[in-house]
Parts: sequence; structure tokens; C-alpha cells
Amino acid sequence: MDRAVEEIKNAIWNKSHANLVIVTGPTGVGKTTLAHKLEQFILEHEQGTRQAHPGHIPVVHLSAVSPGCKAFNWKDFYIRLLNQLDSCSPQMKLPFAMDSFRYLDQPMRLHREAPTASSLERAVEGAIRHRKVRYIIVDEANLILLGAHAKELRSQFETIKSLSIQTNAVIILVGTYDLQEIRNQSAQLIRRSRILQFPRYDWGTPFDREAFSGALNTFLKFLPCEVSPDLAEAVEFFYLKSAGCVGILKRWLDVSVETAMRAGCTCLDRDWVERHAHDNRSIATILSEAFEGERQLRDISLGQIKNMLTRHHKEMKNQGASEGEGLDQYFGKPRQKRTVGTRRAQRDAVGGNLDLFAGQERGK
Repeated sequence: MDRAVEEIKNAIWNKSHANLVIVTGPTGVGKTTLAHKLEQFILEHEQGTRQAHPGHIPVVHLSAVSPGCKAFNWKDFYIRLLNQLDSCSPQMKLPFAMDSFRYLDQPMRLHREAPTASSLERAVEGAIRHRKVRYIIVDEANLILLGAHAKELRSQFETIKSLSIQTNAVIILVGTYDLQEIRNQSAQLIRRSRILQFPRYDWGTPFDREAFSGALNTFLKFLPCEVSPDLAEAVEFFYLKSAGCVGILKRWLDVSVETAMRAGCTCLDRDWVERHAHDNRSIATILSEAFEGERQLRDISLGQIKNMLTRHHKEMKNQGASEGEGLDQYFGKPRQKRTVGTRRAQRDAVGGNLDLFAGQERGK
């Protein structure tokens, strides 16, 4: 968590920051907790500015909503974003309130026609500039991609990028590995974005193994009931049954404690915890999805880049040669250049005809 927060701060604090910062990781790793922690840090960092300018909102945090079977509903997203900006101060009004149209280019006739996505987008841009919002955190951002066809994915990301450029705000998308689809959309999007991974704990790394053990002991320490001593020693068991994701571990312990207290149990032991754990097939599904996401994020070597460029150069060279040969049948071969003063022997008549001609001349 701390490493992920530091990486995000380095990505958004620089003057030459990216327009989009994508924080991705497996399910249950604690991405929502990370988003709240990042929001709290930004508010504390901007506390002096907020006190000097009460209307200033440095960060807005909201969650994307599932579109169901249809494409993502941008109108609903814009309205939720405007509500976030309005709820912080009673002086701010929504763009479709009767007494205020300050953010719209053209007033809307209420109760006669619904606001369009374009008008709401302009309203959001005006509200963000007015509130001087610097950061927009969108949790569950992978839901933006649901219900969209392959050709529409680029449009979804372009809409987010355009909002960031028009408002000069950094948009931080937090979601699952599905957000990596931005790599397949366009080089322009990649140039203006940065992808950060919030990974699960790796049991093969001593640092991660120790960190996971510390998180487990902290959870067990603050449980509102007595804990059996064998739980603190079963670190590997908890790691396997949570797939190394601390969010799954925390929810698992919460459910176990709640059911134990309702049943009148005075001590939480391993048998009770095992009863409320995910089955092994579910853990395998979580791990398979995590492995695929980690594989897609794995970088390639410079040697592969060099081979790619070399292969492309050869292909272009061969393609140019073949195209040149194909044009000869339409335009003929190109004229060959020769040195000035050089004679072309094929133009001079040679053989017996020349001797006969010379004899006739002498006879005359």
C-alpha cells in the first residue's frame, strides 16, 4: 500500500505529469482502500490552500457505476461528478437548477428536454475549472469498459483524456487489470498516460512474505473477540486461501468474526475460519486472472525492441525493391546513366556491308 501510494505521488506531483494515471491490480488487493488513502493524503497536502480559498476543491473521489448490458452511461457519470462538486459548498448549484446555469454555454429548458451528454460535459468542465480541481479519482474505473465493443474502447478513453486536457486535472483511474486495454488503443493515449501496478503479496519474496504476516497479525490483534493461538502461526494457510490479496483476507476475517459472535462462540479458531473461506476453485479463478494481468504488464527487453526495428527495416527495404520491380512492366526500365564522351559501339555499322559501301565509293 505504501509503495503504491508513493508511486502515485511521484506520478502526479511532477510538473510534467501524465494526464491519466491508471492504478491496476487483482481483485481484493485493496484498491478501494488505496483510493481513499490517496484522497486523504491530497486533502492534507492541500490544507493550506483550502483554508485560504474555501471554495477550492483539490480532489474529487467517486466510483464508476456498472452500465448493465449497455455501454457506459456518461450522462450519469457527469451528474455524479457534479453532485460531488456541489455537495461541498451550498453556494454551488447543479447546472440544471432553476436559479443557476453558470456552467452551461446555453441554458436548458427544464422539464421539457433532458440535458445532453455534451451539455453535461461542458458543465463538468466549467465546474472543475471554477473549483480548481486538480485531481479526480475514479474507483472501479474498469466498469467504464463494460458493455463497449472493441471499437468503442478507444472512444471511452478519449473522452476521459479530453476531460483531463480541457480542465488540466489529473484523472486517476483505479480498477482491475482490464484497464490495461489502454495499451491497445492508440500511441497518443499511451503517451499521455501512465500505468501503475498495485500487486498482490508474493510469497516467494521475503519482504512480501514478512509484510503479509504483519498484516495478518494486525488484523488478528484488533478482532473484537478472543483468537486461538494457532491462527497467528498459520500464515501460509491464510496466504493460500486469500490468494495473497489483503482485501480478501480482511473480508474473510470480518465474516468469520461476525458469524462466530452471532453463534455465541467466545474464541475464533482455525476450524471456524476454514468454514467461511473461499473454496479452492474460487481461489484458482482469482489467481488465474491475476496471473494473466501480471503477464500483460510484464515489460519486454531492449533486445526485443531492437529486433523489432531491424525486422521492420528489412521488410520495408524488401517491399520497396519488389514494388520497384513491379513498375518496370508499366513504365519500362529506367534509363542508365553514362559518362560524357563515351561512345556507344552498337550505333556504328560493322561487317561486310561497310566494306562494300567503301569500294563503291572508291570506284566512283
